[in-house]
Amino acid sequence: MGKTPTGRATVKALHLSDDADALEVRSYWVIAGWHPPEN
Repeated sequence: MGKTPTGRATVKALHLSDDADALEVRSYWVIAGWHPPEN
């Protein structure tokens, strides 16, 4: 889920939370320390 209003709108507009592949890839990014970005 986006942390800012813009991030939340982007997640909603692109249906990123509805895409199983995107959720799986993002979970690997979290493990690698790549997500969420620091800036």
